[in-house]
Amino acid sequence: MRKITAGVVKIVYLVLIISVFLTVCGQTFMKIGGSSIDAKDIGIIGLVFEYAKSPYVILGFATSAIAAFLWTYALSKIDFNYASLIASISYIFVMIISIVVFKEKIPPIRWVGCVLIMLGVICVAKS
Repeated sequence: MRKITAGVVKIVYLVLIISVFLTVCGQTFMKIGGSSIDAKDIGIIGLVFEYAKSPYVILGFATSAIAAFLWTYALSKIDFNYASLIASISYIFVMIISIVVFKEKIPPIRWVGCVLIMLGVICVAKS
């Protein structure tokens, strides 16, 4: 990791986590918007126009754009491989949103995989 002050490190971590969270929120909005559109007999062009009119899809793109700017800032301060591995916390956010928003059932083996990923993130964060 590049040499930066402790105060900047805390800010970069916060920015990184917010970026990851906003990315997952953007994907969530796009899923809600995309799922609400009936794609029968409208073709790909019609589908694109329907997505473009969906407030949830638009919100999803806007949220993802903000996340991309925050991600770019974090990448300018820390190593790419470090930031990308820390971004794996998105799996936790996805699991929570899947349960709370979409009422999905998560099989135990996915929870095991998620725990393993988080252990890896902890190892990376300690390095």
